[in-house]
Amino acid sequence: MDRTLKINRKVNMLNRSQLIRAILISFIVVLTVTNTLSAQERKYERKSVSSLGSVLFKAQPNKEVLDVVLNRLKYHLEIPRFDYNTLSSNAVSEFVKEANTTDLTPEAIASSLNKTIIPKLEAAVSAAAEMRAKGNLKEEDLARAAVDKMKGSGLTVEDLMKVMNSAYLYLPVVSALEEENKEGMTTYSIEGYVLWYQMKKQKDGGYKAEIVGDSKSVKKGYGSGKNDQTYSLKTRSVDAALYSKVIAVNTWAKNLAVTMREIPAFRLSGEVKNAEGKMVEAGLGKKEGLGLDDGYNAIDFYENDNGEMETKELGFFRVFKVEDNLANPNGTSQFKQYFGEIVERGMILYERPKLGIDLTIQPKYFTVNVPRYATPVINYLTFAAIYASSVSGTVYGSYGSPEYLDALNGGHGFILSEDAASGFGVDINFNANMAKLTGVSQLFLNVDVAVGLPAASIDASALAGAKIAPLLVSGYIGPMKKFWFGRSNLNIEISGGVDMLRLQNTAASTYQFDNLSVISPGVKASIGYELLITSDLSIGINAGYKYGLSPILAKIKFKDDPKGEYDITSILSSGFFSGFNDVNFSGVSASIGVSYALPSLSFDPFAFLSSKEIDY
Repeated sequence: MDRTLKINRKVNMLNRSQLIRAILISFIVVLTVTNTLSAQERKYERKSVSSLGSVLFKAQPNKEVLDVVLNRLKYHLEIPRFDYNTLSSNAVSEFVKEANTTDLTPEAIASSLNKTIIPKLEAAVSAAAEMRAKGNLKEEDLARAAVDKMKGSGLTVEDLMKVMNSAYLYLPVVSALEEENKEGMTTYSIEGYVLWYQMKKQKDGGYKAEIVGDSKSVKKGYGSGKNDQTYSLKTRSVDAALYSKVIAVNTWAKNLAVTMREIPAFRLSGEVKNAEGKMVEAGLGKKEGLGLDDGYNAIDFYENDNGEMETKELGFFRVFKVEDNLANPNGTSQFKQYFGEIVERGMILYERPKLGIDLTIQPKYFTVNVPRYATPVINYLTFAAIYASSVSGTVYGSYGSPEYLDALNGGHGFILSEDAASGFGVDINFNANMAKLTGVSQLFLNVDVAVGLPAASIDASALAGAKIAPLLVSGYIGPMKKFWFGRSNLNIEISGGVDMLRLQNTAASTYQFDNLSVISPGVKASIGYELLITSDLSIGINAGYKYGLSPILAKIKFKDDPKGEYDITSILSSGFFSGFNDVNFSGVSASIGVSYALPSLSFDPFAFLSSKEIDY
């Protein structure tokens, strides 16, 4: 009995020891995870940021450009996840003066900040921290005392209060602006970046401003418009000059917004509250600016061989349903898993910022009808006679026929030596996610540009003294819906647009054949299969059918001809030009390609649509 009691006591003592050891280990792990989560929060907390003045320009812009830049930066950068403040002009005047003597590169701006305003802010915040340690003063009293201690710095009490209550400082910089007016088009471009600083507390109790993330990355934006057209914004119509500025700056600001959201501290994150199958819930919503179809990675924490805590990506999710947590603070939004491991409660969803536009490149095979007689090599005098006879209705007998042109050139009057019934090319698609606008998940608007060559042999003898290749070019636009099952989807697209047969002589001299274009409208439908390889990259196959209509526009041009282009649309059914009426783009197509979720794009393929949402 005594021996059994002693053994039980030893076991109890051992269990207590193991329990205490387990508690200590758990406590250490919790501390380690807590430190790791200082960079990535379990629940995103709103950040307070202060602007270092307005916007810094390399060359002083006119008021219109300044207003457009401020309008677009405010829209794209001042998003719900932040609280914004702006420092007074007095506080940043020395910095602006110093920065304007540089070439405005990110390195030069950072150097100017570190020479001027940053040391003042560091000293002021450090002084406030020092006085806080000495007595129980309110934040406003601390700020006032610190400013009094640093008279002549240009800082006000309000400035210091903003910095003390902000974790971050930011400064937009425009390093290049260019406007070009050429051939009836206005083109505008802008380049620049946003510098982000974080005020970090040092071991000695002082504060230091450090550049955050890839905030020195220069982004670009381009916009253009035809001078003889007007364009619609959200509330008014504008000319090409203003439209090109608005689109360029809006595109630039959108790229900057993605770069900003990629900074780890600014990424939205939330703890998984519920998990069932491929659906999970987390405490994010409208309050944080959550959007339908936004991408998120599920992450978890583990201890490596060195006892250090690291993160592991478990899977990829998209927002499936957005909760209005302004009205319901305890509400949770739903996220749908596309691939990855099983995700459980307590794990973290971590934002994966992208532009919202996918680029798809697909080599393809297609059927088409391009008659040999629709690819002429014709000199100016022959064309002038044929054109005059066609317009006047004069009977020239066989003179205006394709056969005559062929005989005139010894049987080599056309670029193709045979009719083309098929071709090979490449589709370049820009797919804009429309979920936020329509409320329909995985609904896209596609802009499809394709270039191809007819599968027919070239008559080399017909190309003597010329460099001509028949190109088949198309542009289509329409909606596409994706239906997902796991990491795969079936997609359906319907679109309308135009196809063009283009002959271009790159070696033309004066009055030689320069180019010819025949344009036909059409509609097409396609069905495809797509497989996600990573969160941003996928491969897919497509099959489709296009119904092409008769040509609606045909033009021909000779080099340096003062008359410019000749419109031959109305006489396509007569004589020589009848070959063009037989061009038909109807047929089937098959393609295989890759798709990539873009982090930025210097031009906006959907400017005609995004302009309608710009309130300027």
